[in-house]
Amino acid sequence: MGRYSKNLPTVEDSNVLTISFLKSHGYLEAGIVKSGHVKWKVNGIIINSINISVDMSCSSPYLTLSYYITTSTGLQELVHYNVYFEAVSSNLGRGVRYYFICPQTDRRCTHLYRPWGMYFLHRDAFQGFYYETQILSNYIKPLLFMLYDRKRDDLIDHRSAQGKRINSHYRNNPTRFIRRIERYNNKSNRSFINWQLNNSLSCGFN
Repeated sequence: MGRYSKNLPTVEDSNVLTISFLKSHGYLEAGIVKSGHVKWKVNGIIINSINISVDMSCSSPYLTLSYYITTSTGLQELVHYNVYFEAVSSNLGRGVRYYFICPQTDRRCTHLYRPWGMYFLHRDAFQGFYYETQILSNYIKPLLFMLYDRKRDDLIDHRSAQGKRINSHYRNNPTRFIRRIERYNNKSNRSFINWQLNNSLSCGFN
């Protein structure tokens, strides 16, 4: 079975800071100044952590990140910088939605990544930074329908475990949750078709 190179960085393995995390932990409430920290774990073991502070009381709200990195000489270096937010009116008419402004690309985003280097940035700021599916071999890609089915089911189970109601539409438009489910379904269907096609081609050569 084909494998992908373990030397290639992937989005899934990277440290990532998201708007949804900040919102769910109360950092984006109007007028507040709040500090805390973010930890990343693998199998329950902390592999990285950073200190953060959000100032929503000023005219240009911003996030401050502070953490140490190990330099090429083995020394610890403090990294400290700000990332500004941009507020955009919600399509649903419910206030505003916040985005990061990448300090390098100036692009608006909801996720900041740090696969290597000093800073958390927009994904496109890193060359050679891929989603895992982009570097899978052609033997594995057709089987991705099983992965997408699992992700869809996990998403629904997580929603149910939180006791949240699953609304399919709001103002005659599919909700964000339903759109995510539909994306997984569409990806799964395409992968399943590719899997069937590959099987048919393989049988033709036997």
